Amino acid sequence: MKPFGYARPASTDEAVRLCAAGSGARFLGGGTNLVDLMKLGVETPRI
Repeated sequence: MKPFGYARPASTDEAVRLCAAGSGARFLGGGTNLVDLMKLGVETPRI
């Protein structure tokens, strides 16, 4: 699995800024299996 960063924004505005920065950021919420999908190669971090 490629290394990736993890951000924990304190506000909605900060989360929107991170996504708008064009860094390939994705939202991760409860019940999401995004990390599992990255391990399987289905999703790929772009950072």
